[in-house]
Amino acid sequence: MKKINKLGFGTAPLSGKTLFGGKYIGMGAQIKLQSIKSLKYAYDNGINFFDTADLYGNGRVEKIIGETFNSKDNIFICSKYGNRFKSNKNLFDISPDYFTKSLNSSLKRLKRENIYCYLFHSPPSNIQISDKLIHLIEKAISNGKITLFGISCSSINDAKKFIKQYPFIKSIEFNYNILDTRANNFIKNIKKSKNIFTISRAPFANGMIFDKNLNKEFNKYDFRKNFDSDLKIWIKKRLKKIKNKIKYNYISEFALSFCLSNKNFDVVIPGMRSIDQIKNNIEISKKKYLNSLTKDSYINNILKDTYKNWK
Repeated sequence: MKKINKLGFGTAPLSGKTLFGGKYIGMGAQIKLQSIKSLKYAYDNGINFFDTADLYGNGRVEKIIGETFNSKDNIFICSKYGNRFKSNKNLFDISPDYFTKSLNSSLKRLKRENIYCYLFHSPPSNIQISDKLIHLIEKAISNGKITLFGISCSSINDAKKFIKQYPFIKSIEFNYNILDTRANNFIKNIKKSKNIFTISRAPFANGMIFDKNLNKEFNKYDFRKNFDSDLKIWIKKRLKKIKNKIKYNYISEFALSFCLSNKNFDVVIPGMRSIDQIKNNIEISKKKYLNSLTKDSYINNILKDTYKNWK
């Protein structure tokens, strides 16, 4: 089996205008042809891990991935499921029937026989997984429909809880970036004690490490419209301290290198939508000299601080 490139592709920005439960959850308009060209360019230049979800464009992104790659070998897909809008309310469905339906629907849209990582998509912390669902998950793994089953976490506490309670969880995904390093100790410990595939999500913090986005008024189709103003102020202060140290290096270079240089993650999935973004991120992944900055004591003291509402 071909090795997974540590620089992956987060496909959430390809979702377009996505309405779920009466709210827009995507990042605004996206042209399908541009998405296809971006996916092809990424694959042709060595990226072979693509993270998606049934919720992204309400199935549209999985379909685009399927159209682009069909059954092409040496591609590793991570997809997620569980969120539904039913009877006028949002819910997380962990019923055995919905698992089977969702998995088969994703495989069909992706035009594949296997999903490498299949994850719960940010489930509530109080869910209880039935023995019947566990049996179906294990059966899907033995039948080759899934390689690894796991969870895309809303919080580190959820990750700790699920891994402790359910030994069949072999893959986890969560936010990790220069704004949020709460996973540091946890990820070190599970890599020492458990054979779990780890995914670093949002290395650019959904684009909120960039001045243009911190000062931008997003339209209603972009979920970032609802970012808290106090959080933006905290981010600006943190970034100013970091920029004082990294000097002439771009913040994007440092942010991505920070995640890629963490040996406890198997793959890092920046959200991307254009060929220019992919080119830039591939170039950053080659700049090994930035790794020394990620170990700087001044930088790491800054990164230990956590936003007050995240603690």
